[in-house]
Amino acid sequence: MSDYFEAAKQLAADLIAAEDPPTVLPENLPCTPLELLIALHAEVRQTMLSDIAYAQRAAARAHMVAETYPTALHYAQAHWSQGSAILYLPNYVGALAHYDAALECYRQACREAAPHAPQRDIRPVHVVRVFCLSELGRYQEAIAAVEAAEQWLHDHPEPYIHLTLLLNRSQLAGSMGNYVEMVILADATIQLAVSLDHTDRAAQGWVNRANGCIMLGRYPEAEIAIQNAIDAAIIAEEPLTIARARCCKAWLLHHQGHLFAALTELRAAMPGFEQAPDELAMLLLEEATISAQLRQLPEALSAARQSAMLFARQQMTAYSVNALLTAARIAIEHDQTQTALQILTQAQSQIVAGSNPLIDAEIALVLSLLATHAESGTTLPKRTRNLKHAKKSAATALAILAAARLDLAYAQGRMICAAIDRELGLIERAIEHYRSLLDHHHPAIRMAAFGELGNILPPEQALPLLEEATRLVVQQRRVLPMEEIQARYSSEMAHYHMRLAQCAIDLGQIERAASAIWEAKAGAMLDLRVAGSNNDLAEDAHIAASKAHLARLQRLIQEHTRSASAASHQDQHEQATFHLQQVRHAEAELGICAKELTSYARILADDLGSQPVPTLAAVQATLSPTEVVLEWFQIGDMLYCMLLSKDAPPLVRPITRTRTVVRLIDQWNLVAHRYQGHAQQQSLGHIQQALKPLSDLLLGPWSEHLHVFQKLIIAPCGVLYQLPWVALVAELAAEKHLILTPSAALWAAPIELGITKTGPPRILGYQDDAANYLAHLERELAAIASHVPDAIIISPATTNDLRQSVAPRILHIGSHGTTNTSAPLCSALQLADGPFLLLEAHRLELHGTSLVVLSACETSVRPDHGDMVLALAGAFLCAGSETVIASLWRISDEATAVLMDRLYAWIAQGDTPPAALLKAQHSMRTTYPLDWAAFQCWSGTSQYSGLR
Repeated sequence: MSDYFEAAKQLAADLIAAEDPPTVLPENLPCTPLELLIALHAEVRQTMLSDIAYAQRAAARAHMVAETYPTALHYAQAHWSQGSAILYLPNYVGALAHYDAALECYRQACREAAPHAPQRDIRPVHVVRVFCLSELGRYQEAIAAVEAAEQWLHDHPEPYIHLTLLLNRSQLAGSMGNYVEMVILADATIQLAVSLDHTDRAAQGWVNRANGCIMLGRYPEAEIAIQNAIDAAIIAEEPLTIARARCCKAWLLHHQGHLFAALTELRAAMPGFEQAPDELAMLLLEEATISAQLRQLPEALSAARQSAMLFARQQMTAYSVNALLTAARIAIEHDQTQTALQILTQAQSQIVAGSNPLIDAEIALVLSLLATHAESGTTLPKRTRNLKHAKKSAATALAILAAARLDLAYAQGRMICAAIDRELGLIERAIEHYRSLLDHHHPAIRMAAFGELGNILPPEQALPLLEEATRLVVQQRRVLPMEEIQARYSSEMAHYHMRLAQCAIDLGQIERAASAIWEAKAGAMLDLRVAGSNNDLAEDAHIAASKAHLARLQRLIQEHTRSASAASHQDQHEQATFHLQQVRHAEAELGICAKELTSYARILADDLGSQPVPTLAAVQATLSPTEVVLEWFQIGDMLYCMLLSKDAPPLVRPITRTRTVVRLIDQWNLVAHRYQGHAQQQSLGHIQQALKPLSDLLLGPWSEHLHVFQKLIIAPCGVLYQLPWVALVAELAAEKHLILTPSAALWAAPIELGITKTGPPRILGYQDDAANYLAHLERELAAIASHVPDAIIISPATTNDLRQSVAPRILHIGSHGTTNTSAPLCSALQLADGPFLLLEAHRLELHGTSLVVLSACETSVRPDHGDMVLALAGAFLCAGSETVIASLWRISDEATAVLMDRLYAWIAQGDTPPAALLKAQHSMRTTYPLDWAAFQCWSGTSQYSGLR
């Protein structure tokens, strides 16, 4: 018997290894076909988690053997192998079809062998059918499969089969929301696996235990289980189980509020799923929930919907619905109520009501949440009816979640109930809900509870609650060691700080208001300015490859755009259409590349830094008697401004609704677009006419105060970053000295110099190729060289010329600039060897550099989130430069050369950069009526160290 077994095992190995297996299969087998099929199945079972491709080859050979020796029993065994080989791709639908076919073939074999039993019993496949049916959300069928498997085990005690059934029953319990039973069954699985020395099953049991403990809020137990799972999976050499354990660890970190660490853990898990690409659906879902908490809502919504699509494709209904519910919540947070309603309708269409009470409860809660975001135009009686119905549904859902001991989901449900009660005017009930969550273990729940409670209560009671909410916001931001997500998180969570500022203003506590405003506007930049970088991006192969791909796509877009324009002028409409289609394809690919690069960059954690926001007194102390600050901030839809001077008490005023400013900015943008690149002297009147209403609205209320000051420091916010402030101020007073700063907090906070020595000025240029040639750049560089004789001139410059160990006193970059508002880390300056990304600019060492001039287009443009941290100008400020001169729009090459010549001429005569820029700009106002105002002087500190 042993000889037959060894012969079957050897032949199985030979068949799997063979490129042409039929030639290896002998005419006279050294064993029976069934013994060969059993040997092949053993190979499948041993490798179905560690080497799926090998398992699939073994299953394919089993199918070949069954086809060669066709009997019902042989087909039954082959189907069993084929199902197991694809189980962990995962392909539960396909696996289940094979298992069902195996059972049908077995029944046929029983009929053929009657009254005797077939040589091989295939009915243990009921055990793996439990797992398939559970993952597909077919719970009643799964329970029936459990009963069939247990009946078989009663008659045929088999420890390994019993072990697998325990594991799958644990998974089924978790899928059905019974996490207490999931943990109990996982413990039984682990105990039996250890006694049988099945390390692989023990690892899977530990993963199940960890998942159940996380859902029950038993985090210390989950942490131990995850480590045990990883240790056991390493011993068993199963990378897929290791990856699942790491995903579980990411989930735990997420529940504990360690969002960036969770995101990093997910990235680390991805390579383990190379054999099972459809497992990425689960990764995407977890990434969506983490991104939502990091307030990266567009990316979170996209990931959740993609996850739902992948789950639906696998017919994993419960998982698909869960992903859709996540997407709906994110859409509601993003004020996309119609999108949320469509997603909910899609989710409801995928399930049978009552089949899973937990899913029904989750749907009820999301619908209740949606009811609190009624669209405009809904009548008050209808809205009240909807809210009362939502309240009833939410209460029922809460009871289900409480019975299931789902602590986090229950807390989120209470937040929804509080919002409903608040809308219904049941303020005391809402307060009760929020107060019950102030001590919750999850930071996001605590943060929301403190913040929402602060929104309800009067200012005296709200102030300490909002201070705690903002403390949690800052705490969370500071554990996100990556500039992009820090900036975005800070921007998205600024409403807590602004509500705190509103309370403080109402109570006359201007110092507290200023602190809250500055933390929201400048906290991230202050921290990033003192943060260190562990990453040499110049040596990162992934960054280099992505940059090269970005550059290629940008060239492709430019070439096809020019070709489309030329074809259109020649009335070659078919060719023009073709080139425009190529532009769209390249733009889509560019977006994907930028997204992938951003995603990769988020794992490049750097040294954390923190710098406290200065006090009001400290900011005022940095001002001279001739300086005044206008600090803009937004609370709700209202734009406020705070006027600060050295000795007088601060003045705070509401100025106007944001929508009013947006309307005027839209009108200005139309005029600016009309004259961009070819404005003539006669257009000056139209430009002034478009800017005057903005000047009157924003600066007019302060005119009686501003006339006594020589230097005006403006700290914009939101939409105000789009404005050419030098032109607005010129409408008020032509000779007013102007400086922009992201916030007065930056103006007053010292830059700690990591070095004391600076190098000579470094002037870099790149004129680009013939199609995008900067014809006047050579003239620009020559003029600068004449005014700054010790400057090092490099043209064409490369990205390596920016990365020098000693910071230059002046850094000037003349080139093309591109701004990517959707993926700001990919905004770039074009140099001879490719783009120099904003991501890289943040990692420069410019402490000691007095002036950076970004002589390129759109280098002062910021995205809708993240404020100046995610603009090129802001990146150079974060890198340590004291002052950055950057542009708001696409300025002509000729105008730029003239401006830079005059700028450096005034600097050479001893003027500070802001003063020199102002003189240069006013000297060009009539000649270049639009472009004279494109450049702005941003200052990151009041500590001007000089350029000489």
